[in-house]
Amino acid sequence: MKTITVLEGPGSINSEGAGFGRPLENILRKINVNVKKICLEKEIQMLEKIQNNLIEKNIPIIISGSFYDLKSDVEWYRIFTKILSNLILNKVPMLGICFGSQVIFECMYPGCLVYGGVSEKGIVSFSFEENEHYIFSGLENEQFFTLHSDGIIYSHLHAELITPIALSVVSGKKIYQAYKVNNSQIYGIQFHPEFDSLLYYEMIKLYENNMGISTKWDYLLEKEKYIDVKMEIFKRFVECANG
Repeated sequence: MKTITVLEGPGSINSEGAGFGRPLENILRKINVNVKKICLEKEIQMLEKIQNNLIEKNIPIIISGSFYDLKSDVEWYRIFTKILSNLILNKVPMLGICFGSQVIFECMYPGCLVYGGVSEKGIVSFSFEENEHYIFSGLENEQFFTLHSDGIIYSHLHAELITPIALSVVSGKKIYQAYKVNNSQIYGIQFHPEFDSLLYYEMIKLYENNMGISTKWDYLLEKEKYIDVKMEIFKRFVECANG
């Protein structure tokens, strides 16, 4: 059975305290993948211990979303970025989602993030610029959920290491919505293919007061408007990562 390590960023996604790694675990087990989950905030020493094994055995990684503020200077995050930089250097296959996407990019191009001012929430869709890419093939204009205020600013100067797959303009700034690290199976996506309507609804309701969100979200649960998890992204990533 294939194995993937899920690196879970801090934060809860429902009133029961489930973390961002929970839906990823559920998805991967449904497609017959063995999952090892590490909570970055509490178990960073475990990641330190296994990083060489991840490199030697080329074990794929998925980095979850998170409500962690990347501007914060805390010990676990400093250790994590050092480890992650080593994993990227050794081209360990990985998929970074939202927070995960941002931290991968920040390891490669420090200072590329814009903090605040590129807020997106709700439903988004994209025209994938590299639409022939297998992982995203056939997903043009599909609907995805998103929730972020920070973003990765696009620059042509990144072309040496990064291939943009989807870009969009948010508040006048061009940001990466999906990218691939050249000559690797390392991907970053700003949106959340692991969320369906119910999960997103539960998370929004949990945080709407703190986030100043006043939109009515009940429509998400209407049958004709329901958005499912994009299982094909995870199936294809597993296939490519274990290629």
